[in-house]
Amino acid sequence: MEADLWTTLSNKMGHRWHASRVESHSTSPGIPDVDYCMEGFKSNLELKHTHKKKRPKIRNSQVRWHHRRAEHGGHSLILTHFDLQYEDIYMFHLGKDARRLAVEDFPYWRGKAIWVFNDGSELDVTILSAILRNEL
Repeated sequence: MEADLWTTLSNKMGHRWHASRVESHSTSPGIPDVDYCMEGFKSNLELKHTHKKKRPKIRNSQVRWHHRRAEHGGHSLILTHFDLQYEDIYMFHLGKDARRLAVEDFPYWRGKAIWVFNDGSELDVTILSAILRNEL
């Protein structure tokens, strides 16, 4: 569930960032779930959760939002938790890839990920911080 993913991520990051959950799809369609800033770097993060190797749903409004952000030189990320039967996989993707991610299946997602964690305990704060600051 996305709420659990938010809890895991916010617990790992603690005071290393300033992050706010955004729940305003009615006022700004497609806006990602999290607005954050760390060390002067500001970005947005969409949280997705899915079971098995099923592609998570990326709405058209989300695809458009990420595309417009990238078009104007902005940065955004998508963090997906694949809840598999015997393991959890966490993948980070660039928001600019949302259009293609919305129609592709797990192998494409795996190949296009900028970072993959095979277990929630592997969500290392140093690596997470670098990913969130677009340094990897």
